[in-house]
Amino acid sequence: TSHLGNSLSLNQNLAVASARLKQLVPYDSLVVYVRSNGRLTPTFQAGEHGRLFGANGFAVGEGLSGWVAEHQMPICNGNPCLEPAYTKDPNSFRTLSSALVVPLPGSGGVAGVLALYSIRKDAFSRDSMRILLGITSKLGYVIENSLKYESAQNSADTDFLTGLPNARSLSAHLAQEVSRAARNQTPLAVVLCDLDRFKDLNDRFGHLEGNRILKAVAEALRQSCRPYDYVARLGGDEFVVILPNVGPDAVAS
Repeated sequence: TSHLGNSLSLNQNLAVASARLKQLVPYDSLVVYVRSNGRLTPTFQAGEHGRLFGANGFAVGEGLSGWVAEHQMPICNGNPCLEPAYTKDPNSFRTLSSALVVPLPGSGGVAGVLALYSIRKDAFSRDSMRILLGITSKLGYVIENSLKYESAQNSADTDFLTGLPNARSLSAHLAQEVSRAARNQTPLAVVLCDLDRFKDLNDRFGHLEGNRILKAVAEALRQSCRPYDYVARLGGDEFVVILPNVGPDAVAS
């Protein structure tokens, strides 16, 4: 576990952990479920059968992993068919035969669950469980720290009111689009929008109403643009729309 926490990326940390674990406790599939708001979400999967667990979350208390999260106790050689995500695929019942599931403690209780699955029946021993329990404390805190870092990164690039990219994110994205347009010799439109007499509206009806209008405008811009267009809030009542492969005539129309 000495390499855990060297990166702030959740995926990188879990990839390191899964590779180290496979040397100590052989498995066919590994899934890390992260706990949030009373649910467990498959956040990281390794092994050829990891895809069987999908990406949908389920309530704490459901299945093997939900039981482990609720009771904060491990399960050795449980039945993978009891996992909520796994049982949705009737063709997979014969694939995995045993599971070793342990809780991942965090600062506020259980941060998540680590589950190893094997195609062999009764594949895991008590020694396997002791090895897992020996690293779960550090792994749980690594997950929490990585999630906090990713949340902070997202907040730094997102406007808190509208959920659009902010000026910082806009600057980086615009530089990329300008370079791409120059490289491919394709047009690029950058449209600056503002709201006429927005200050008067704020003064007359208050900032809560002003915020409601800003959010409505942001959503309208999002809905009216193509999936690969880029809408950002520059600040105040100013928005910027980046339109790849759009020339002046198309913007004017």
